[in-house]
Amino acid sequence: MTKFHLVMWLASRYILVFWCLGTTVCNFNSRKLGINIDSSKLNPVVLQLKDTSSPSIVLTLDVSASMEYKDRIKKLGNALQKFIHNIPNGLLLGMVEFSTHENLLSKLTLVDATTRKNLELKVPTKGQGETCIGCGVRLALQELGNRNGTMVLVADGQNTVPDQFISDVQADVVQSGTKVISVGFGDMAPVDDMRQLAKASGGLFVCVSDEDGVQGLLEAFKEALKLAKPQVEKTTQMTENWTTEDTRLPTDLPVSSTLSGQQHTTVHQNFTNSHVVPGKPQTMPLLWLIIGIVMAVVGGAILLAFTILLIRKICAITHARGTYSVVKRNHETA
Repeated sequence: MTKFHLVMWLASRYILVFWCLGTTVCNFNSRKLGINIDSSKLNPVVLQLKDTSSPSIVLTLDVSASMEYKDRIKKLGNALQKFIHNIPNGLLLGMVEFSTHENLLSKLTLVDATTRKNLELKVPTKGQGETCIGCGVRLALQELGNRNGTMVLVADGQNTVPDQFISDVQADVVQSGTKVISVGFGDMAPVDDMRQLAKASGGLFVCVSDEDGVQGLLEAFKEALKLAKPQVEKTTQMTENWTTEDTRLPTDLPVSSTLSGQQHTTVHQNFTNSHVVPGKPQTMPLLWLIIGIVMAVVGGAILLAFTILLIRKICAITHARGTYSVVKRNHETA
């Protein structure tokens, strides 16, 4: 291989390297921004949900002996019956009860005309035993799994089982992504712990007095539906399986003034960043495209110019050597 061929081979390699480097810049930034150049094939929803299943609510209910006081268990039962009767179809609803131990009354069940009646039959009617709040919360988390669902925790008294306090399970709740509606029923509920749990999970704390009874509990349950409503709307966008009737919140549940405007504001603020909204497909900034092309073209042009100059220099040297050889031979001949 002559020097000329060697230089040409090296020049071609350099040009190829710079061209690949330039095109890699374009491709890297396209992937980094999640760009699909063929916009006709893009989905209308830019972001995707971690869980595209139906919105999930697990009712976690205190059925300890203290719930018999002032007919709290009956008031809770009446509120649950009305709530289940009016919740929209397509919702996943589960029920957990806790006293000395936890018990799964109903696994997460897709609500429809048939399952609604079965859920109503599983509403607890009797209170007995101690109060193991942590037991109920852990079982509810197990049932919700990674759905990022909603838990409605109803308790009327302090925890009485060791290592099962709300503070013992709060970290697990936060890590799971579950939002908690904490309902302190009566004047002996662990208000501070329940409020802290709701705040840490992005949910809401509601205090229901014995006088508010059924109406106050229903208002708390409606807050759980409001937490689930954005998920219903997102599921509509993703699957288009939800009808207007399915996504409608019940309007015939009684409304009370138990919750303050500040509490309602907190709930809506917590939802702001969780909405998935349809938008225009992202496009790659023109600057990145220009940078990649310029980098490839200019780099190749510079190396090509350098190669040409090098070739010309080599040719000049070769020509000079040839001229020198001829002059030397003529001199020797003379």
